[in-house]
This record gives sequence, structure tokens and C-alpha cells, in this order.
Amino acid sequence: MRRGSIAGTRSPDGTLHMGYTMVLETGEVICGHTVNTPEFTPAGTLRLREEWERYGPHAATGTSYIDEVV
Repeated sequence: MRRGSIAGTRSPDGTLHMGYTMVLETGEVICGHTVNTPEFTPAGTLRLREEWERYGPHAATGTSYIDEVV
């Protein structure tokens, strides 16, 4: 990736609503949006559940998890 940007808002419950763009090394531009919901693991660390959607020729949807590392 050559460059990327993210912009978004946070709801009172901590949910993040974001849009993103990326310019890949090939020059291709990818954009999409994501909704990240905060959760806590049984160990008490933070986990973001990320529902994402990518637009364009490589359109896709999915769910990812981002875990806090302590």
C-alpha cells in the first residue's frame, strides 16, 4: 500500500463508523466502509468486531476481529 486514509465517527456506545481509501503499490484505488463494535474478551481485553464492505472491481464483504495485545 502506498497511501491510505480513514475518516469516521464514534457512537455513544463506542461503535466506530468509518470510510476508507487505499492506493496500492500498483496504483489501484480501493475504497469501502466499516463498522467496528467494541467487545471484551473473557480475559478482559478489548476486541473490535469489524463488519466491512469494499467497493469496486474487487468488491467484497466480511467480518474481522482486532484484539488488544497486552
